[in-house]
Amino acid sequence: RSSDLAGKDIEESIKSELSGDFQKLMLAVVKCMRSTKEYFAKRLYKSMKGMGTADNTLIRIMVSRSELDMMDIREAFRTKYEKSLYSMIKNDTSGEYKKALLKLCGGDDDAAGEFFPEAAQVAYQRWELSAVAARAELKGTVRPAASFHADNDAKALRKAMKGFGTDEDGIIDIITQRSNAQRQEILKAFKTHFGRDLMADLKSELSGTLGKLILGLMMTPAQFDAKQLKKAMEGAGTDEKALIEILATRNNQEIQAINEAFQEAFHKTLEDSLSSDTSGHFKRILVSLAVGNRDEGDEDHAKALEDAKEI
Repeated sequence: RSSDLAGKDIEESIKSELSGDFQKLMLAVVKCMRSTKEYFAKRLYKSMKGMGTADNTLIRIMVSRSELDMMDIREAFRTKYEKSLYSMIKNDTSGEYKKALLKLCGGDDDAAGEFFPEAAQVAYQRWELSAVAARAELKGTVRPAASFHADNDAKALRKAMKGFGTDEDGIIDIITQRSNAQRQEILKAFKTHFGRDLMADLKSELSGTLGKLILGLMMTPAQFDAKQLKKAMEGAGTDEKALIEILATRNNQEIQAINEAFQEAFHKTLEDSLSSDTSGHFKRILVSLAVGNRDEGDEDHAKALEDAKEI
Protein backbone atom coordinates (compact mmCIF):
# COMPACT_ATOMS: atom_id res chain seq x y z
CA ARG A 1 0.00 0.00 0.00
CA SER A 2 1.39 3.42 -0.84
CA SER A 3 1.97 5.00 2.54
CA ASP A 4 0.16 7.95 4.06
CA LEU A 5 3.08 10.02 2.93
CA ALA A 6 2.21 9.35 -0.69
CA GLY A 7 -1.38 10.27 0.13
CA LYS A 8 -0.24 13.56 1.64
CA ASP A 9 1.90 14.31 -1.40
CA ILE A 10 -1.01 13.58 -3.70
CA GLU A 11 -3.23 15.82 -1.59
CA GLU A 12 -0.78 18.71 -1.77
CA SER A 13 -0.41 18.49 -5.52
CA ILE A 14 -4.17 18.22 -6.00
CA LYS A 15 -4.56 21.40 -3.96
CA SER A 16 -1.96 23.25 -5.96
CA GLU A 17 -2.85 21.95 -9.42
CA LEU A 18 -6.63 21.63 -9.37
CA SER A 19 -9.49 23.88 -8.35
CA GLY A 20 -13.23 24.01 -7.75
CA ASP A 21 -15.44 20.93 -7.80
CA PHE A 22 -12.81 18.85 -9.53
CA GLN A 23 -10.37 19.56 -6.72
CA LYS A 24 -13.02 18.71 -4.09
CA LEU A 25 -13.84 15.46 -5.84
CA MET A 26 -10.21 14.36 -6.11
CA LEU A 27 -9.55 15.25 -2.46
CA ALA A 28 -12.59 13.20 -1.45
CA VAL A 29 -11.33 10.26 -3.47
CA VAL A 30 -7.92 10.52 -1.78
CA LYS A 31 -9.46 10.80 1.68
CA CYS A 32 -11.69 7.79 1.05
CA MET A 33 -8.83 5.79 -0.29
CA ARG A 34 -7.06 6.54 2.97
CA SER A 35 -9.94 6.31 5.39
CA THR A 36 -13.63 6.25 4.60
CA LYS A 37 -14.54 6.51 8.29
CA GLU A 38 -12.54 9.75 8.73
CA TYR A 39 -14.13 11.20 5.61
CA PHE A 40 -17.64 10.49 6.96
CA ALA A 41 -16.69 11.75 10.44
CA LYS A 42 -15.63 15.05 8.90
CA ARG A 43 -18.80 15.31 6.78
CA LEU A 44 -20.93 14.70 9.90
CA TYR A 45 -18.99 17.25 11.93
CA LYS A 46 -19.31 19.88 9.21
CA SER A 47 -23.03 19.20 8.88
CA MET A 48 -23.56 20.22 12.51
CA LYS A 49 -20.92 22.77 13.39
CA GLY A 50 -21.78 26.47 13.47
CA MET A 51 -25.28 27.82 12.99
CA GLY A 52 -27.96 25.50 11.68
CA THR A 53 -27.71 21.89 10.61
CA ALA A 54 -27.22 20.47 7.13
CA ASP A 55 -29.97 17.90 7.77
CA ASN A 56 -29.80 16.30 4.34
CA THR A 57 -26.14 15.39 4.84
CA LEU A 58 -26.74 14.23 8.41
CA ILE A 59 -29.68 12.04 7.36
CA ARG A 60 -27.86 10.67 4.32
CA ILE A 61 -24.84 9.50 6.29
CA MET A 62 -26.74 8.20 9.33
CA VAL A 63 -29.10 6.21 7.11
CA SER A 64 -26.49 4.79 4.77
CA ARG A 65 -23.76 3.94 7.31
CA SER A 66 -25.75 2.77 10.36
CA GLU A 67 -25.64 -0.87 9.31
CA LEU A 68 -22.14 -0.77 7.83
CA ASP A 69 -19.53 1.16 9.80
CA MET A 70 -21.13 3.60 12.23
CA MET A 71 -18.93 2.26 15.07
CA ASP A 72 -15.81 3.05 13.06
CA ILE A 73 -17.11 6.50 12.15
CA ARG A 74 -17.87 7.19 15.82
CA GLU A 75 -14.37 6.19 16.80
CA ALA A 76 -12.82 8.39 14.09
CA PHE A 77 -15.11 11.25 15.15
CA ARG A 78 -14.12 11.07 18.80
CA THR A 79 -10.42 10.83 17.99
CA LYS A 80 -10.56 13.79 15.61
CA TYR A 81 -12.92 16.14 17.48
CA GLU A 82 -12.44 14.99 21.08
CA LYS A 83 -16.15 14.66 21.64
CA SER A 84 -18.68 12.01 20.77
CA LEU A 85 -20.86 12.01 17.68
CA TYR A 86 -23.73 11.21 20.05
CA SER A 87 -23.24 14.41 22.07
CA MET A 88 -23.04 16.54 18.95
CA ILE A 89 -26.26 15.09 17.50
CA LYS A 90 -27.91 15.50 20.92
CA ASN A 91 -27.00 19.18 21.13
CA ASP A 92 -27.74 19.97 17.52
CA THR A 93 -31.11 18.34 16.83
CA SER A 94 -34.40 18.05 18.67
CA GLY A 95 -37.58 16.09 19.24
CA GLU A 96 -38.40 12.74 17.68
CA TYR A 97 -35.90 13.39 14.90
CA LYS A 98 -33.15 13.59 17.51
CA LYS A 99 -34.41 10.39 19.17
CA ALA A 100 -34.26 8.49 15.87
CA LEU A 101 -30.79 9.79 14.98
CA LEU A 102 -29.42 8.81 18.40
CA LYS A 103 -30.80 5.30 18.01
CA LEU A 104 -28.89 4.98 14.72
CA CYS A 105 -25.79 6.44 16.35
CA GLY A 106 -25.89 3.85 19.13
CA GLY A 107 -24.01 4.62 22.35
CA ASP A 108 -22.40 7.78 23.65
CA ASP A 109 -18.62 7.58 23.58
CA ASP A 110 -18.46 10.43 26.10
CA ALA A 111 -20.84 8.98 28.68
CA ALA A 112 -19.90 10.03 32.22
CA GLY A 113 -17.66 7.54 33.96
CA GLU A 114 -17.09 5.61 30.80
CA PHE A 115 -13.34 5.32 30.91
CA PHE A 116 -13.19 3.17 27.81
CA PRO A 117 -15.73 4.31 25.19
CA GLU A 118 -17.97 1.75 23.56
CA ALA A 119 -16.58 2.33 20.07
CA ALA A 120 -13.04 1.83 21.38
CA GLN A 121 -14.10 -1.34 23.18
CA VAL A 122 -15.59 -2.71 19.99
CA ALA A 123 -12.47 -1.79 18.03
CA TYR A 124 -10.31 -3.52 20.65
CA GLN A 125 -12.47 -6.67 20.68
CA ARG A 126 -12.37 -6.75 16.91
CA TRP A 127 -8.60 -6.45 16.96
CA GLU A 128 -8.44 -9.33 19.43
CA LEU A 129 -10.56 -11.59 17.26
CA SER A 130 -8.88 -13.48 14.48
CA ALA A 131 -8.89 -11.73 11.10
CA VAL A 132 -11.52 -14.09 9.73
CA ALA A 133 -13.93 -13.58 12.61
CA ALA A 134 -13.25 -9.86 12.52
CA ARG A 135 -14.24 -9.69 8.88
CA ALA A 136 -17.50 -11.45 9.60
CA GLU A 137 -18.43 -9.07 12.39
CA LEU A 138 -20.70 -6.17 11.49
CA LYS A 139 -19.31 -2.80 12.46
CA GLY A 140 -22.63 -1.03 12.27
CA THR A 141 -24.85 0.07 15.13
CA VAL A 142 -27.97 -1.37 13.50
CA ARG A 143 -28.14 -5.16 13.48
CA PRO A 144 -30.90 -7.59 12.56
CA ALA A 145 -33.47 -7.88 15.38
CA ALA A 146 -33.25 -11.28 17.02
CA SER A 147 -36.88 -12.35 17.50
CA PHE A 148 -38.15 -10.76 14.32
CA HIS A 149 -41.69 -11.20 12.99
CA ALA A 150 -42.52 -9.05 9.99
CA ASP A 151 -46.25 -9.59 10.59
CA ASN A 152 -46.08 -8.33 14.17
CA ASP A 153 -44.08 -5.30 13.13
CA ALA A 154 -46.50 -4.55 10.30
CA LYS A 155 -49.45 -4.71 12.73
CA ALA A 156 -47.66 -2.53 15.28
CA LEU A 157 -46.86 0.07 12.61
CA ARG A 158 -50.46 0.11 11.38
CA LYS A 159 -51.64 0.61 14.95
CA ALA A 160 -49.13 3.44 15.41
CA MET A 161 -50.60 5.27 12.41
CA LYS A 162 -54.29 4.38 12.65
CA GLY A 163 -56.91 6.76 13.95
CA PHE A 164 -56.18 10.15 15.42
CA GLY A 165 -52.56 11.13 15.96
CA THR A 166 -49.40 9.20 15.23
CA ASP A 167 -47.30 7.19 17.67
CA GLU A 168 -43.95 8.45 16.40
CA ASP A 169 -42.06 6.74 19.22
CA GLY A 170 -43.52 3.40 18.24
CA ILE A 171 -42.52 3.89 14.62
CA ILE A 172 -38.98 4.96 15.53
CA ASP A 173 -38.50 2.02 17.91
CA ILE A 174 -39.39 -0.51 15.25
CA ILE A 175 -37.73 0.97 12.18
CA THR A 176 -34.40 2.05 13.71
CA GLN A 177 -33.95 -1.36 15.34
CA ARG A 178 -34.41 -3.58 12.30
CA SER A 179 -31.89 -4.34 9.57
CA ASN A 180 -32.65 -3.09 6.07
CA ALA A 181 -33.49 -6.62 4.92
CA GLN A 182 -35.99 -6.91 7.78
CA ARG A 183 -37.57 -3.57 6.86
CA GLN A 184 -38.11 -4.88 3.32
CA GLU A 185 -39.94 -7.88 4.85
CA ILE A 186 -42.12 -5.50 6.88
CA LEU A 187 -43.07 -3.61 3.69
CA LYS A 188 -44.28 -6.86 2.13
CA ALA A 189 -46.14 -7.99 5.25
CA PHE A 190 -47.87 -4.61 5.51
CA LYS A 191 -49.08 -4.89 1.92
CA THR A 192 -50.26 -8.49 2.45
CA HIS A 193 -52.16 -7.75 5.66
CA PHE A 194 -53.64 -4.37 4.97
CA GLY A 195 -53.43 -4.01 1.20
CA ARG A 196 -51.70 -0.71 1.87
CA ASP A 197 -48.39 0.81 0.88
CA LEU A 198 -46.38 1.33 4.07
CA MET A 199 -44.17 3.96 2.39
CA ALA A 200 -47.21 6.03 1.42
CA ASP A 201 -48.69 5.71 4.92
CA LEU A 202 -45.44 6.75 6.59
CA LYS A 203 -45.13 9.66 4.18
CA SER A 204 -48.57 10.97 5.09
CA GLU A 205 -48.05 10.49 8.84
CA LEU A 206 -44.52 11.83 9.27
CA SER A 207 -43.21 15.14 8.09
CA GLY A 208 -40.00 17.16 8.00
CA THR A 209 -36.64 15.71 8.92
CA LEU A 210 -38.09 12.75 10.83
CA GLY A 211 -40.10 11.78 7.77
CA LYS A 212 -37.02 12.00 5.54
CA LEU A 213 -35.00 9.87 7.96
CA ILE A 214 -37.61 7.13 8.41
CA LEU A 215 -38.47 6.94 4.69
CA GLY A 216 -34.75 6.78 3.93
CA LEU A 217 -34.37 3.81 6.28
CA MET A 218 -37.28 2.02 4.60
CA MET A 219 -35.69 2.12 1.14
CA THR A 220 -33.06 -0.40 0.10
CA PRO A 221 -29.55 1.12 0.28
CA ALA A 222 -29.44 1.30 -3.53
CA GLN A 223 -32.85 2.97 -3.80
CA PHE A 224 -31.85 5.48 -1.13
CA ASP A 225 -28.56 6.33 -2.85
CA ALA A 226 -30.27 6.59 -6.24
CA LYS A 227 -32.83 9.00 -4.81
CA GLN A 228 -30.14 11.08 -3.10
CA LEU A 229 -28.16 11.30 -6.35
CA LYS A 230 -31.27 12.38 -8.23
CA LYS A 231 -32.04 14.96 -5.56
CA ALA A 232 -28.48 16.28 -5.81
CA MET A 233 -28.99 16.91 -9.53
CA GLU A 234 -32.46 18.45 -9.34
CA GLY A 235 -33.35 22.11 -9.32
CA ALA A 236 -31.17 25.05 -10.22
CA GLY A 237 -27.84 24.12 -8.62
CA THR A 238 -26.17 20.75 -8.44
CA ASP A 239 -25.20 19.50 -4.97
CA GLU A 240 -21.69 18.44 -5.97
CA LYS A 241 -20.74 17.48 -2.42
CA ALA A 242 -23.55 14.92 -2.22
CA LEU A 243 -22.58 13.43 -5.59
CA ILE A 244 -18.98 13.13 -4.44
CA GLU A 245 -19.91 11.70 -1.05
CA ILE A 246 -21.96 8.89 -2.55
CA LEU A 247 -19.99 8.02 -5.66
CA ALA A 248 -16.54 8.16 -4.09
CA THR A 249 -17.40 5.94 -1.11
CA ARG A 250 -19.45 3.06 -2.55
CA ASN A 251 -17.81 -0.15 -3.73
CA ASN A 252 -18.37 -1.68 -7.18
CA GLN A 253 -21.18 -3.92 -6.01
CA GLU A 254 -23.00 -1.00 -4.40
CA ILE A 255 -22.49 1.17 -7.49
CA GLN A 256 -23.93 -1.58 -9.69
CA ALA A 257 -27.04 -1.79 -7.50
CA ILE A 258 -27.39 2.01 -7.50
CA ASN A 259 -27.30 2.06 -11.31
CA GLU A 260 -30.11 -0.49 -11.46
CA ALA A 261 -32.19 1.32 -8.83
CA PHE A 262 -31.68 4.66 -10.60
CA GLN A 263 -32.78 3.27 -13.95
CA GLU A 264 -35.81 1.65 -12.39
CA ALA A 265 -36.92 4.73 -10.48
CA PHE A 266 -36.17 7.45 -13.02
CA HIS A 267 -36.19 5.65 -16.39
CA LYS A 268 -32.83 7.01 -17.44
CA THR A 269 -29.29 5.96 -16.69
CA LEU A 270 -27.27 7.48 -13.89
CA GLU A 271 -24.50 8.07 -16.41
CA ASP A 272 -26.78 10.13 -18.68
CA SER A 273 -28.04 12.16 -15.75
CA LEU A 274 -24.54 12.93 -14.53
CA SER A 275 -23.39 13.76 -18.05
CA SER A 276 -26.13 16.30 -18.55
CA ASP A 277 -25.72 17.80 -15.10
CA THR A 278 -21.95 18.19 -14.70
CA SER A 279 -19.10 19.16 -16.99
CA GLY A 280 -15.39 18.99 -17.69
CA HIS A 281 -12.92 16.91 -15.67
CA PHE A 282 -15.40 16.72 -12.81
CA LYS A 283 -17.90 15.02 -15.10
CA ARG A 284 -15.34 12.57 -16.46
CA ILE A 285 -14.28 11.37 -13.02
CA LEU A 286 -17.84 11.23 -11.65
CA VAL A 287 -19.03 9.22 -14.62
CA SER A 288 -16.11 6.83 -14.30
CA LEU A 289 -16.94 6.36 -10.60
CA ALA A 290 -20.59 5.81 -11.52
CA VAL A 291 -19.72 3.06 -13.95
CA GLY A 292 -18.38 1.11 -10.98
CA ASN A 293 -15.60 -0.86 -12.59
CA ARG A 294 -12.70 0.61 -10.67
CA ASP A 295 -9.97 -1.61 -9.39
CA GLU A 296 -10.42 -1.89 -5.64
CA GLY A 297 -6.77 -2.41 -4.75
CA ASP A 298 -5.04 0.43 -2.85
CA GLU A 299 -2.04 0.58 -5.13
CA ASP A 300 -4.24 1.21 -8.13
CA HIS A 301 -6.10 3.97 -6.33
CA ALA A 302 -2.86 5.90 -5.94
CA LYS A 303 -2.05 5.25 -9.57
CA ALA A 304 -5.51 6.42 -10.65
CA LEU A 305 -5.01 9.66 -8.76
CA GLU A 306 -1.66 10.24 -10.39
CA ASP A 307 -3.37 9.70 -13.76
CA ALA A 308 -6.21 11.97 -12.79
CA LYS A 309 -3.81 14.82 -12.09
CA GLU A 310 -2.51 14.55 -15.62
CA ILE A 311 -5.96 14.94 -17.21
